[in-house]
Amino acid sequence: MLENFGRFNYALYKEKEMADFRRFMIVLAAVALLLGTVSTVSGATTGITCQTNAGAPFQVRQQGITELMGDVLLNCTGGTATPLGVAVQALNITVTLNTDVTSRILDDTHNGDEALLMVDEPVPGTQSVCFAANAPCPMTGQGNTGGTSSYLVAPNKNVYQGQWNSNQSSSVVFRGVPIDPPGTVRAALVFRITNVRGNATRFAVSSGSGVAGVPIYMSIAVSNPNVMTINNPQQIVASVFNGLVQGQDDPVTFKQCQDVNVVDGKLSYDGEGDAGHVKFIEGFAAAFKVRNPAVNATNPANGAATPVDQSIPGQNNPSVETGFYNSGATDPDFANALIKGAGLADSGTRLKIEFNNVPVGVNIYVPIEIKIGLLDIVLVKNEIGAFTPQTASSFGAGLGQVTLSGGAGVAVYEVVNEDPFNTEEADVDVTIAYIANPAGNSPSITSGPATAGVSFAPTTTPPDFASEDSGTPVPRFIDTATQVNRFTVAACNTTLLYPFVTNQAGYDTGIAIANTSQDPFGTITQHGTCDLNFFNGSTAPPPPAKFTTTDVAAGEVYANLLSIVASGFQGYIIAVCNFQYAHGYAFLLAGAGPNQVAQGYIALVIPGPNRGNGANTNAVSGGGAGEQLAQ
Repeated sequence: MLENFGRFNYALYKEKEMADFRRFMIVLAAVALLLGTVSTVSGATTGITCQTNAGAPFQVRQQGITELMGDVLLNCTGGTATPLGVAVQALNITVTLNTDVTSRILDDTHNGDEALLMVDEPVPGTQSVCFAANAPCPMTGQGNTGGTSSYLVAPNKNVYQGQWNSNQSSSVVFRGVPIDPPGTVRAALVFRITNVRGNATRFAVSSGSGVAGVPIYMSIAVSNPNVMTINNPQQIVASVFNGLVQGQDDPVTFKQCQDVNVVDGKLSYDGEGDAGHVKFIEGFAAAFKVRNPAVNATNPANGAATPVDQSIPGQNNPSVETGFYNSGATDPDFANALIKGAGLADSGTRLKIEFNNVPVGVNIYVPIEIKIGLLDIVLVKNEIGAFTPQTASSFGAGLGQVTLSGGAGVAVYEVVNEDPFNTEEADVDVTIAYIANPAGNSPSITSGPATAGVSFAPTTTPPDFASEDSGTPVPRFIDTATQVNRFTVAACNTTLLYPFVTNQAGYDTGIAIANTSQDPFGTITQHGTCDLNFFNGSTAPPPPAKFTTTDVAAGEVYANLLSIVASGFQGYIIAVCNFQYAHGYAFLLAGAGPNQVAQGYIALVIPGPNRGNGANTNAVSGGGAGEQLAQ
């Protein structure tokens, strides 16, 4: 803001300075006329004055690198119309944003981009382009012949292609624009600056509601202010807001030893295995945009539709990604490769879910299409490229599979219809499926939960300005996804309690643990080690460190003596076994021969929810809960 305030004061100062200079030139001209020394120059203009008007600033997304700015109009009056057949004097008109200009480069050689300066609002069929490669484009005046705009008379040009200034990334220059004053012949000379895109990511905005957006300014300057004076040369063309809010519900836990969405031994959606919801929440109305008006409510799924023209000046629609666009059907210049595609976005807004830390063996599925009210988003195959809907997998009707590599994968949706007047939300059901094989550690037990985060797409890493690679996509965004826990695949543990064990006063305790996952009931066999945790109260000597058994295979029994695993200990043991259906037995021994005393008991199975210490016991109740607190 201080920078903009300084620019504003400087502009006022320059305006006053130029006014003083013009008064000085008038006096000087009068003196010269009296002396008979003034010569007439063909096509020279007298000064004209232009008023600027930006209209309502566009709302743009803070995550956006190629956000479309609102148009700026210059309504110019005064001066003397250039005589018929006389060359019109030309100026350079420079547009500068308080951020980087990111309009697509269409002519790599000359940095000719999609930003356009249009003169006298030419309608389709009359639009004639002065390419950056050809600038300046000479033009002759019409004098006072019928009041017709010189810019609308062939072969004169009325659409001027901008040149991105690679040395000053915030600027675009329209080079060699003829300035034919309206004088008293025409009501006004009208310039429209359109298709300027800017990088909104440099502005920090609040995610709260009702917060004023951060302004993006456009400043306009000319190479000779004596010819063309611009009043209010700085205009607000956009307001930056947070465009996307991430939402998710509570994470979900699954068990490694229980099939999820498996029917007859094959992956098949049976309504189970919902891994919760990931939510795309619109930051403001029309933050989600379709590519082009060809994609609309009457044809919502046609994201690949042949784009329709938006070729009437001022027709830009803030609810679409495309700006001013002329396919060239009626204006052949626009079929030229140096200008073809100006203003046309490559896609509608795309929305991406990024999955990370997904266990090996887990498959993820999301809906092919989501419709909520007017909002309609379609799952597409790629983050960048043409609209190619993903086909449903054999797993379940209406579901597409997320491709995973190294535990990471993305699901990308494109907006094909939306409500431009209300904020919207799309809730994406996440479904997982896997065949349980705990003996093979599948699905794998990862170091933390699988996570998900959302962002706009396609994403890239700044600095990313008006790249000379004409294949760079529009729109494009920075990645603002925050990874949030989505689901966990937990090991199937059993926790056993040995209430009393001792290796004191001549006693010893034998400890046995049976892995009974091998049975005649079709139970999935499991194996794993058991951690023996020792406790004896605060008044006793410190308990020994945790002892880990050897791997206990399905159908096997592990047995050992307390004198071996924790010599001299007396207290209780909590054993955490990394498999289900563990059973324990303890027997206390004292003496030898006929005087030997022995007493045995069955260890208790402790039920309960997952514990932060990693002991994942069986659930208290419910299907597949396993064993409860019992002997």
